[in-house]
Amino acid sequence: MAYGVKYRLIFSDLLGNGKKVEILQDGYSGEVLPMIGTGDPVQIEWESDDDFYQPIIGSSCTINLLVTDDVSYDDFFKGNEEEYRVQVYYSRNQADVFQDRVEAFATNAGRIESPECIENELTQGNTIQSDFTKRVLNDGGTIDNETCIAKSITNSKTYDWQTLWEGFLYLDTYSEALATTPYEISITALDGLGLLDINDSRALNAFVNPAVDGANYGEWYYIAEMLQEFNKDASAVERYLYCGVIEQWTGTSDFIGDIPARPWSTYSNLDSDINFLNEKEVLENILRKSNSRIFHAFGDWYVVPNSIYLDEVFSGQYYDRSVFKNALSNGQNEIIEFQAFGIGDSRTFEGNATRNVTKRMKDDLQPLGNDLSIEYLSPLNKIRTESDIKQEGVILGRMSEGQGFPFGSGGYSLTYGSVATTHNYVASNNQSYKLTNFTTSAGSRITALNQFGRTKIGNYVPADNVEYKFEYLFDSTATGVNYKLYYSVKIDFGISTSLGTTRYYDKANNSVSTSLVYNEIIFQDVDELGRWQKESGSFPDTFNGAYFMSVSITFYQPVLNSGTGYSAMYLDNISVFDTDLERNEQTLTSTITENKGVYERETISNEEIVNAFYSTLTTPLSIDDDTNAAQQILNDYRTYVPRYEGTGYGLKTKPLTPMNKLYMNFTNFKDDQSAMIDTVKYNLRRNEAEFVAHTPNNDPDVTITSQLRQN
Repeated sequence: MAYGVKYRLIFSDLLGNGKKVEILQDGYSGEVLPMIGTGDPVQIEWESDDDFYQPIIGSSCTINLLVTDDVSYDDFFKGNEEEYRVQVYYSRNQADVFQDRVEAFATNAGRIESPECIENELTQGNTIQSDFTKRVLNDGGTIDNETCIAKSITNSKTYDWQTLWEGFLYLDTYSEALATTPYEISITALDGLGLLDINDSRALNAFVNPAVDGANYGEWYYIAEMLQEFNKDASAVERYLYCGVIEQWTGTSDFIGDIPARPWSTYSNLDSDINFLNEKEVLENILRKSNSRIFHAFGDWYVVPNSIYLDEVFSGQYYDRSVFKNALSNGQNEIIEFQAFGIGDSRTFEGNATRNVTKRMKDDLQPLGNDLSIEYLSPLNKIRTESDIKQEGVILGRMSEGQGFPFGSGGYSLTYGSVATTHNYVASNNQSYKLTNFTTSAGSRITALNQFGRTKIGNYVPADNVEYKFEYLFDSTATGVNYKLYYSVKIDFGISTSLGTTRYYDKANNSVSTSLVYNEIIFQDVDELGRWQKESGSFPDTFNGAYFMSVSITFYQPVLNSGTGYSAMYLDNISVFDTDLERNEQTLTSTITENKGVYERETISNEEIVNAFYSTLTTPLSIDDDTNAAQQILNDYRTYVPRYEGTGYGLKTKPLTPMNKLYMNFTNFKDDQSAMIDTVKYNLRRNEAEFVAHTPNNDPDVTITSQLRQN
């Protein structure tokens, strides 16, 4: 259902700039009810880790209200999750409107070099008179004399609202005083980034491996998919994802022949046991590989690099730091270019956008409380990047679908039985196969489930030691059992041409046959009823030199000595894999000659999975992203890293957010370049922002030495 505005509070900050907060309820269509704010009614906080390379900057909005004899509110804590939506607005002046029009995404998004020039001409606020004039001009009319309009209206200030922040009320963030009216209540809304860990990532795709599924959307697509969780009313307004990451990809689908910038992102939703990660873990993995961060601001989402984040005007001149200092000191604004992607029904590349990001101390933000300080973080000598490459080995080594039954029905066909999330027994993930059918005839071979194979091509078709495994469970109340489970393993392969030779694996004799072989499992232990049992097998080295290979397993209805007490047989975790699985972990150590500090980081396994399917490749271990990230971090920490902390009073109508860059512009102290904002706590009424920001080092790359060790 659509959200409707249920509560509204409009107030002004100490400069007279309009602010508004609304609480919307899913399905509400009644009148808009008032809210009474306290002296500090609304505060928005973007909170980062002390380690500013952490990828997620979540945000929250705290609303402080008064309950009076005449004004009361819903029991918000009784609402369903995401039933109440919070939207916060600020009122733009005409200079803001002009700037936003210039920044709007298009093929050639505009640039504002000095906002002060515009503000000197367009600093006036909006009024009924100016709104009327604008409407007439927009409709193609003319205004002879604005004085005539002023004589006919009662002129007053009007608001041009622009979204600053939005999120949802959550059930565990509500408090109120136990007192008579008037008393205060405090409610908190979250942007949702920190809550992505409640959802596993199966919805991102059936199995997000481009070489398997034949489609690759790039990291932006999967980020947009996860952010769609918070776009519950997409019909009302389209939200966007703005990516400032280098080498983002603008396509919508692709295959191996034309690989986009970072194909690794398309399989980063699985762990080494082929269990789905939660969406927060996936988001962190994707961003950590590109050394980036994500945050919410102005109703949209922004992904920016943690280190290399430069206006293109400056990016070619960073060898001379005086270029930054002179330009920014003289009022030139930094413009950051983004690629914009849709988040609603249209998750596609929308065009390029620019954002004016510079905020200057003291021109835009006046220091308060004499609390501005600078901390110098110690330099580094070494970046140690660890990756658990067992995951990559499992994926490269997998020759079949169906493991854990998380990947949809593409990996198997059912003659009898069902795959569902509602079964009583599950070995991994949340689905399993259940079969209530059985036979008592020892000679019966009734097909129940056929688990399809996956054709593997190239170097990573193994010469030997191909293995399969699965788990089975009998649910029965019988006091004595003699159950038999039969399965067959079909192997199709080709040495120098495509698949053309078929063999069947005989586990009892550890051999292969040209004829169908029924492998037998005898189950007789009543103490193991209701418990998962494991079965596996390893093929002989018959397939040396195989260039093509596919393995599939067929399961048959169990043969029971008696059906008394029998409820069902379950199967789960069916897989076939090669020796790539045996990888453990790798460590990339990158060093510079100076300093002593060590920075530890963990990433997902390496990105070039698809290259393992090319016969000309000698190794799938490409470490480009990890090397690049280490280079950027060591660049920042080649010397002491300045980190600022303080409080500023906003002198402009547009609030401070992590999208901005803060330039220290004092008479006796001017930084060489602007700082990236890591944390902001913005009080809307007082128009004050507490901030933490650091200055990355964008000088030419420091020379690093990297060593890759595989354990």
